[in-house]
Amino acid sequence: MNVYKKTFFSITIFSFFVAFGAQADDLTLKISPKNPAPGQQFNVEAVTFELERDRAQFRWFLDGKQVSSGVGNMVQSFSMGPLGSTMAIRVVVTSQRGQSLEKQTTLTSN
Repeated sequence: MNVYKKTFFSITIFSFFVAFGAQADDLTLKISPKNPAPGQQFNVEAVTFELERDRAQFRWFLDGKQVSSGVGNMVQSFSMGPLGSTMAIRVVVTSQRGQSLEKQTTLTSN
């Protein structure tokens, strides 16, 4: 393969990833405080540098049920369940262009 073909191939692959957007790893969930006690309120922040967070639509779910949604709603408050309980928290972030990212975490009350 000559240099021109290698360069074109590399640029095409790079362009594909840029054009078709972010991966699931481009969205993280920041929990504060990190280890909430049973009954304690805590916040979960969706952090991404791939989308304009202040213009993106956020949908928050707790144990599979949507609990809130809104444009720029990047932080959601929850209350930790009783000792030994688990909570599945998921967020779906959708940009104005329709690009979506999704992340889920499960917390266990200790």
